[in-house]
Amino acid sequence: MEMLSYTFSKMAGILKNRKIISFIIFAILIIVSFTKTPFAFAQNQTQSESPGFSSDKKESGNDAGIDKKTIADKRNYQRIIPLSSPLYREIDRLYLLAGKSRPSLSRPWSADEAKKAFEVLPENILDSLSDSAALIKREIEFGNEKTGTKKMSSKISPEINIEAHIKANDDREEWEHGYEARPPLIQIPLEWWFFTGFYMDIEFSIREEYAFVHSTDNYSSISFIRNSRGIDWNFPFRAFASFGGEHWNFQAGKDKASWGVGTVSNQMISDYSDFYNMIKFSTYWSRFKFSIVYIGLEAWLTDKEKEYGENEKANGNKNGLGGDYEDFNESFKCFIAKRMEFKILDNLSFAISEASMFGNKYINISELNPFMIFHNLYTPAYSNVMMTLELDYTPFSGLNTYIQFGMDEFQFPGIEGKDSRPGAMGLICGFIFVKQAYDGFLTFNLEAAYTDPYLYNRWHPNTKFTNRRKLWSSDNYGYTSKPIGYKYGPDAIVIYKSVQYEKPDQYMAAIDAKYILMGEKNDLDKPGLYELGEYASNLWAPSGTVERNLLIGLHGKRQVTKTISMASDIYYININNYHNVSGKTINDFEFTASVGFKF
Repeated sequence: MEMLSYTFSKMAGILKNRKIISFIIFAILIIVSFTKTPFAFAQNQTQSESPGFSSDKKESGNDAGIDKKTIADKRNYQRIIPLSSPLYREIDRLYLLAGKSRPSLSRPWSADEAKKAFEVLPENILDSLSDSAALIKREIEFGNEKTGTKKMSSKISPEINIEAHIKANDDREEWEHGYEARPPLIQIPLEWWFFTGFYMDIEFSIREEYAFVHSTDNYSSISFIRNSRGIDWNFPFRAFASFGGEHWNFQAGKDKASWGVGTVSNQMISDYSDFYNMIKFSTYWSRFKFSIVYIGLEAWLTDKEKEYGENEKANGNKNGLGGDYEDFNESFKCFIAKRMEFKILDNLSFAISEASMFGNKYINISELNPFMIFHNLYTPAYSNVMMTLELDYTPFSGLNTYIQFGMDEFQFPGIEGKDSRPGAMGLICGFIFVKQAYDGFLTFNLEAAYTDPYLYNRWHPNTKFTNRRKLWSSDNYGYTSKPIGYKYGPDAIVIYKSVQYEKPDQYMAAIDAKYILMGEKNDLDKPGLYELGEYASNLWAPSGTVERNLLIGLHGKRQVTKTISMASDIYYININNYHNVSGKTINDFEFTASVGFKF
């Protein structure tokens, strides 16, 4: 009761803040005016049109995308469908209900790849689940209605998102509904389609900066307007070019990416990072897909890391941050990964991926060979190699089981000497069950994950599997650093379960829970945590004083009209040994409500 009383008193204080109320009223007036303005536009420029070619097929109001043949073939399908699109969720569901394993789990896809995945679904599934089929078809054809040979088309689709959020306990710095979960206040995607094979996207956004998210007086998505330092000036977060044809795509620029079977996260490439500056190529076929990605990373060192390196040298280790290897002291960091996916059976998929984190030294062109086994380059002074193996299996209609095994370092039993490197592995396994219920879908998901204490870690900061970027907006020009792989990092055990009911394009209600154990080796930003020898080799997660988190969430979303949506999230958080401090307990409560306008 004391926590609820404190929460309501904070809400009362917010209402007294006239500045915030003024901003909200001003924003609502702007939105009302926006709804009267035709923002989305499309133009085409045509020199000539191929004889007999028509890309503007008209469908009746009842087609709902059920007939796959109504998707025009001679349009531009090189748009990269963002990871936030409902297409992936819907197409996964249809595959499971058809008794198939999920389509390619290296995402995002081009519209052409999504089209190929959609076309193999059985007609009876598309007929019986016409709402989902219509949503998928709409996402595939988005914006390309007037594209084709010798044509150019463009589109602007602005979004406005207004959120109010409150938490009960300011002693807990983090938000469960934090930076990653909060949509931009304003987002303006500018998209262009050229000919049948070239596409560009630049998305301008105004959103809260990291440090401002944790501010104690931040109660809404417009609070940061009072201070220009509260704006994240690193936009655009999506800005890239894409070109390709049937069965292949090349993408270069800023975007998110995800490789793997996991629901909460993945071990090699997860969507937890805000963006990746990447060059990516993929070719996809009915039974095989090959992908390779090069990600350029910022090679900043924190003051603590620089100090640690100097202390190492003062203590007799001339290599400093290099540990047992030479410190090349070159400001460089990049991530290269390749992946092969095999559709062994209609209901069984297998994938193998390998990646190398290069840092502390500029690489040469031979190390960019996409067909090389990165491990066999043998460059431990400036690289860190990892591989993953995955299985995705649907034994019968509606039930999907999956497993992902990751290996950063393998240690043979019995060689745990003083200079031996500790094993570093991870595992994700789980199942998804989907059932059609009334006019929607009922989905159950259970997932467990384990990460070794030294997974992703190395002696030099620039060979750790992290994505660090400088926060130019903040007053002290700080950094944010995230694992490229599993979002909860090394030295962790995570158990996740959820139940969700959704009617596509209308509403969603869900409840989920996470139980997270994080050991003392969890912080990849802390220098000196990587160790050698018998003690490190025998260490299991979670290590030391374990932080224990219980998170329970209630979620709801309603699509009011084609333009307006509303959502709400409620969280209860209980943490024991907060920040690995024995006996420190935190209880917290979060509430978020939002309204979104998409034009």
